[in-house]
Amino acid sequence: MGAQNPYILSGLSEESSWDLFERKAFARGAQRPPKLVQIGQEIVKKCQGLPLAIEVLVCIMHYKREEGEWQAVLQNIKTWKLQHTKNEIMPELWLSYVDLPTHLKKCFAFCAIFPKDRDIEKVKLIRLWLAHGFIASQKGNDMKG
Repeated sequence: MGAQNPYILSGLSEESSWDLFERKAFARGAQRPPKLVQIGQEIVKKCQGLPLAIEVLVCIMHYKREEGEWQAVLQNIKTWKLQHTKNEIMPELWLSYVDLPTHLKKCFAFCAIFPKDRDIEKVKLIRLWLAHGFIASQKGNDMKG
């Protein structure tokens, strides 16, 4: 496409990675229990400076407040990193899928019927989810679009 060499992006520094995670995992002004901070720092190291991985995991961690829950996520990352999935899905993304409620997993998995790299029309997808009973229709919402 051009005569210029590509610019290879490097991952975030460990400090920047932790800053991103910490700002989003803990509410502003909230206490940061030392054990959760320690586990969080281990989680961040597993992300290897990848902002997408950090964002995905921090969305999971934000609503978890118990040490056992954080430890379970860390252990799952270690387990998923050891296993290589056929589709080479990033372990952090797979973990976010595993953490979804069952009804949302069905909706997400349903998207596999569409060809790879094809745009999916939002309204059409929602209508298909409704037709298959994955989600319930809200009264008065006729899904015009």
